[in-house]
Amino acid sequence: MPTTERRLKVVNGSLPEPPYPEGILARGWTFDLNVERIWQSSTWIKCPAEIRPWLVVLWMTSWMNAPCGTYPDDDEVIAGRIQMPFNLFRVHREVLMRGWERCSDGRLYHDVVTELVMRMISSRKSDRIRQARYASKTPSQHNQHDIQNLTRESGGLTRTNVLPPHPHPKAIKKNTSPIASAEFENFWTSYGKKVGRQAALREWAKLDPKDDLLAKILQASISQAKTTEQKFRKDPERWLRDRRWEDQRQQALMPPGQTPARNWAKSPGV
Repeated sequence: MPTTERRLKVVNGSLPEPPYPEGILARGWTFDLNVERIWQSSTWIKCPAEIRPWLVVLWMTSWMNAPCGTYPDDDEVIAGRIQMPFNLFRVHREVLMRGWERCSDGRLYHDVVTELVMRMISSRKSDRIRQARYASKTPSQHNQHDIQNLTRESGGLTRTNVLPPHPHPKAIKKNTSPIASAEFENFWTSYGKKVGRQAALREWAKLDPKDDLLAKILQASISQAKTTEQKFRKDPERWLRDRRWEDQRQQALMPPGQTPARNWAKSPGV
């Protein structure tokens, strides 16, 4: 099937400047996958059903690139990043890359993804200002600030419900749990069975998947959600612990009609 070359937006005879600096990275910031917005988009409507999982992976993977939310203007690299066969990518390139435009830095940007990146940058700036203001206060000002916040939120307080400003170190250690990264949130959304989040998050932290392993897990989770009803899917914590994405990949490489050989040594009753 022939493809149509994508026309780039040109401003005053030259390519537009990048919307944000090249050093912007996600660094654990969650990619906001707005399902309602995706469902209503013309790109989703135009995309064939069997290609839509690749489309979702394309958007999610852009979030992990440098700069965040971009791709190099190189079809082979893009296909490789989303683990999609290059010949298949070329056939469906027009719809997959719909909305991605080249800027003067030679990278591709998408308006919707750029909007999310700009929101992230704004939130980080607000956090830095807030932290700087807090750091400039004395300990007594910190305590007074905490009390004022509690007063505003509760409508008044007594000496018995004022919490100490600094919890005991043991209490902090006891309540500490792994922080959900953007990659984990992408897996949690794509897998679909939202059961046992904290247990799944601990297994994810043990794996700490990067690069190829991360792409394989995300691709397998999307395939699992597409081919298996939610009630028959394993809990995400067990799916990760048992490395079930490897089963997905093995089955995908088998000839049609053939199933992977059963490991009788792990079967019940042996």
